[in-house]
Amino acid sequence: MTSIESSGLPLVFKVETPEDTAYPDLGERPVHVLARSLEGMQKEAVVDAGGSAAWRMVSDEGPYLEGTDLAPFPLAFFTAGMQFSFLAQLARLSERDGIALRSVHLAQDNYYSMEGSFLRGDAEGGALPAELRLSLDSDASSDAVARVVWLAHRSFPAHAVMRDLLENTFALVLSGRPSPLEGLRPSSRARTPDPRGILESLTPADPASYLPAAIEKIAAAQVVHGVEGGAGTSLHPEQKRTLHIHGEARLLEGLRMETTVQLFKPIGSTFRFQSDEARTPADEGRRLRLWPTFAPESPSATSRSSAATRASPGALSIPMPSPSVRRSANRARPRTTLLGRARVPSIPRSFSTAI
Repeated sequence: MTSIESSGLPLVFKVETPEDTAYPDLGERPVHVLARSLEGMQKEAVVDAGGSAAWRMVSDEGPYLEGTDLAPFPLAFFTAGMQFSFLAQLARLSERDGIALRSVHLAQDNYYSMEGSFLRGDAEGGALPAELRLSLDSDASSDAVARVVWLAHRSFPAHAVMRDLLENTFALVLSGRPSPLEGLRPSSRARTPDPRGILESLTPADPASYLPAAIEKIAAAQVVHGVEGGAGTSLHPEQKRTLHIHGEARLLEGLRMETTVQLFKPIGSTFRFQSDEARTPADEGRRLRLWPTFAPESPSATSRSSAATRASPGALSIPMPSPSVRRSANRARPRTTLLGRARVPSIPRSFSTAI
């Protein structure tokens, strides 16, 4: 396949997990991605989250990069993934605590920066704090709703990616031979197979086994020239701009969710994403994990945490960070504003919970 338009395939479809991909056991639930470039700005990837099936999807760029605009821009997937990750965690926690939520809506704005010149080799990209605004209805108390929202916000993995300082590892294979990369941490993993053969052999699973049109374009960007964020502006040799991506997500039935993601700046199209998660026996005994684990700030905090754990066997004690620790966290951590009937109360410095 050389392009999206020549493939005749949908933007996303379910496939069986490739049999000839061997991944190491990292002790966590890994997400593996095999990707390649197509024509122009188009990309193709298969994403395997460790289940019995994987998902093949494609991306593209809009008029600002002179793309064909046939598929979502890459950062649209990240915005949708952040929203779905949070809403799924919120649904699980509220069900666990017997809190019925209705009309759950999450608006999110993601901002990124780009400054410098690719021709000079000094272009730098950055991520600014994400803004999340959650509205919902519930007959539960404001404190109960605020607590479950706080837990969901602290425990969904996409939050950790935005908040924690992480160091990636890299490996480059050039013409079949490993090639060193200066200034980057090398990967210790064994070489993985060339993904091209796997991607070429992908075929859709039975359409009845997944949601149709899980990704679709619902509004095309207007092609305008000579304005900020207009056609071709992201190809200028000198860049100093901010990207603004907006998503409007809602929780449907169970763990089904949908969101519409639009690129506000530069001028881009709007795409709808749908998500669903299958419940497995492993979900019943899964524990809640918060990222990162903060050290208690005083002996008294340690005593409270220990006492809470003893009082509730098998529970996970969650110490809250001190204000100074919160300020030292990654500048790009998301900010959440809770709207509707619930308000954010004064959360105790530590309490126990189990999931």
